[in-house]
Amino acid sequence: MRSAHPHLLVAFLAVSSAQAQATLELGLPDMLGATAVSADGSVIVGWRIPVLAPPFLLSGVVLGPSGLPLTVTHPAGFDITGLNDVTDDGSTFVGLANNASSPTSVRAVRWDGASNPVLLGTSSPPAPSLANGISGDGAFVVGSHDNLAARWDSSGQLQILGTLPGDVGSYAASTNGDGSVIVGASRDAGFCVRAFKWTRVDGMVELLAPAGYPYCRGTHLSDDGAVVVGIASSAISALYVVCVWRDSHVPTVLTEIPVSWTPSLASMSGDGRLIFGTWTTPAGADFPYVWSSGSGYEDLDSYLHRYGLPSGQSLPAAARPQAVSRDGRTVVGDQSLGNSVEDVWRAHDGSRDAIHRVTCGAATPNSTGVPASLSAAGSPFVAANDVTLRAESVPPSALTMFVASQSIGAPTVPMGSVGSICLQGHVSRLNGPDQLSLSGLNGAVELRLDLMGTPAPGGTYAVMAGETWHYQAVYRDRWLGAPTFNFSSAAEVIYR
Repeated sequence: MRSAHPHLLVAFLAVSSAQAQATLELGLPDMLGATAVSADGSVIVGWRIPVLAPPFLLSGVVLGPSGLPLTVTHPAGFDITGLNDVTDDGSTFVGLANNASSPTSVRAVRWDGASNPVLLGTSSPPAPSLANGISGDGAFVVGSHDNLAARWDSSGQLQILGTLPGDVGSYAASTNGDGSVIVGASRDAGFCVRAFKWTRVDGMVELLAPAGYPYCRGTHLSDDGAVVVGIASSAISALYVVCVWRDSHVPTVLTEIPVSWTPSLASMSGDGRLIFGTWTTPAGADFPYVWSSGSGYEDLDSYLHRYGLPSGQSLPAAARPQAVSRDGRTVVGDQSLGNSVEDVWRAHDGSRDAIHRVTCGAATPNSTGVPASLSAAGSPFVAANDVTLRAESVPPSALTMFVASQSIGAPTVPMGSVGSICLQGHVSRLNGPDQLSLSGLNGAVELRLDLMGTPAPGGTYAVMAGETWHYQAVYRDRWLGAPTFNFSSAAEVIYR
């Protein structure tokens, strides 16, 4: 069920506390926890412990769109499982299997579907192993094998990644969309840890620790592997900070929070712009947060309300975010109820769906035989600065530019064009660095707008709440074999 406000859905999956504005109740007297979510936010993986009847053992669990939990099949000879990550399409999971009677028998496992477990690892007898992450395409699993960072390919072939110089152990925490970049931590004999980034070309390279916080570990990274986030701690007073490495091995510390508070990291969006986690005060109180590259830290509840959560709804008490979808639109987590019983919740930001209205009708068909269309997705709230234009049905590999204006009128055909432009008045050409693009082989091209920097006479203009803007894409085309240019349909966005 969607909340009364169309922009945000908050669903509490499992037993809901009296304070929760529950949209889905399962009535399950179990402990449930979330660890990861699929790219579109529809599949959550995690763990489940029954509390009414023995055996009270951990099991990996998958929560689909309905919220009904599906327990994964244990590998033969194991009675404990847990899930740590899921592929983009939600079909493959990774985690661990263990045996209550032999706790040191922990093994990395891959599930191709909830009922098909495959043990990973090649040594005989098997060495302890863990699967912490899987690439979005499912091609690679990362974790540790015999206390060393490891990567397995889709056939189960093991690759040991080694350690940083002088160290004796390591583990891989996460990998990017295609498994080409891995982050984690390497440790010495005294268990002092250093963050690393591994690539196929450079191997394992240390990510430098921030000043005053020598012990750090990489935990998550962006889809392209350019942005890494992690936790660093001091040597003596055990103070912790969140740090980010962007396109280099030099960290940036994310401050603004009292230094005595302890952070945890849940996840990061695929573009590296959003980081979710929890801050814990010395008294033990938890404060879930989101950090964005444009706004810094913000209380998670405030962030959700800014994206449309009705004022009468809020996250449950003791809610902790645990994972975010790659597009940053779905956050999942769990909460502590009485006696450590846990619940799982999901918050989906629907305000970042399509936010445009098509104007001027269909565009002129291009050399592919169909007209190009334009859509706008993201948030209509100016403060979010989160709007992406997408042109589709453009000829493949066509140079494309987007244009914008606050005025629109009757379509006119510019000289040399076969298509019509509807924009009037001052028409801004969005042709700055990284704004001109070639369409893909699928005929699509995207541009993320900077609402604070729209080109205008004499400089740039900041879009204001209450304004209406119109956009079109103009692209290279051919007509009767001769080069020309054409236009997409127009999209109107009303900003708030």
